[in-house]
Amino acid sequence: MSRAAGRDAGAARSRRSAPYIAHTLRRANLCLPLALSVLIAGCGETKIDGPKAERLIREIVTQDVGARVASVSCPKGITAKKGVVFTCAVTAIDGTQGDVIVTGQDSEGGLDLRAPFLKVRTSEAHMARRIGEDEGAMVKVDCPELTTARKGATFVCKATADGQARSVTGRFLDAGGRFSFRAD
Repeated sequence: MSRAAGRDAGAARSRRSAPYIAHTLRRANLCLPLALSVLIAGCGETKIDGPKAERLIREIVTQDVGARVASVSCPKGITAKKGVVFTCAVTAIDGTQGDVIVTGQDSEGGLDLRAPFLKVRTSEAHMARRIGEDEGAMVKVDCPELTTARKGATFVCKATADGQARSVTGRFLDAGGRFSFRAD
């Protein structure tokens, strides 16, 4: 029973007996204007500078999500215009992958980015603290670098305490990135 679902039914239960604990950590929803900084002017059309967009996405995912990014790949030759949507593939150093959805805001190169990833470093620290409180031990949690937030999707992290390793299973409660977890 989740802590969120169990407030009425089992409010007196300890955290240890409730396998899933709801959390309100949010995904990194990056809606950032990159106006004019990702353009190549051509004959009659303005194109989005793919390599420049890739560098900016790498920086943003590294800073805001906390993921260690190995590569970003965006399509080439996209015409800058309002409503154009394309996807850039992000690969992390652990091999996990995810997509950043890019939407054109105007014909001058204004872009919004949507990276529906779990904020990995913040989430690891939060889970480590909560598991450590329950067990009275120092716990380190390692999660996949890129985890896409989708309602019902699960992800597995590794918790280590006193030289003992075990799995921590997370489940997204919604597409907004709220998740619950339990140490197995």
